[in-house]
Amino acid sequence: MIKATLNSRFRKIQRNIAFWYSYYLKLEKLSYPPLVLNLEPTNLCNLRCPFCPVALDNIDPKIERGLMSQAIFESILPEIAKIQPLIAINMGGESTLYPDLPERIRQLVNLGCYVFLDTNATKLTPDLSRKLIKSGLSEIVFCIDGEGDADSYEQMRVLADFESTIGNVQEFLRLNKELGTSTPKTVIKNIRYWKEVKQLTFPTKLISYFSE
Repeated sequence: MIKATLNSRFRKIQRNIAFWYSYYLKLEKLSYPPLVLNLEPTNLCNLRCPFCPVALDNIDPKIERGLMSQAIFESILPEIAKIQPLIAINMGGESTLYPDLPERIRQLVNLGCYVFLDTNATKLTPDLSRKLIKSGLSEIVFCIDGEGDADSYEQMRVLADFESTIGNVQEFLRLNKELGTSTPKTVIKNIRYWKEVKQLTFPTKLISYFSE
């Protein structure tokens, strides 16, 4: 896993050099493959956040929603293996709703990819957390919005329960420490307000839940 991470970083440096080389020469065709591949195993979500297009478009009959089939996933692995991009599982849905997520992550990591997952953490269970940690996942981002309290969080993360989400993340961190693995890197992502405001600092109240 450490080797995969180092290889991914080295490739990123190589491609950044290629990017600036192409930029300064004003090349119309880039000389490097994609740095990042956004992979969406599902466009379903269990929440209805007011700032999210998934919630806004949820009742649109023109948008089909469902799960990526195993056949489609298997079909793109050879192409991924050729370029080994950073895999971002964070587009359009809540990926922990995907039944085989840990195994799919394991397959991507085995190809030498740095894989990060973005999640609202509402569907994390101890069993799923253990499987994600053991999958070789490189990085996990927990989206916990608001001021660090139930009222502001639940206004933004509609249908979620603040105490339950905090507990899920705390349990994930505890299991990660218990298992003694070097990965995944854990990040707390926060949208403090979803309307325009002047102050954009990270809420200190939220930090207290994960200070250990």
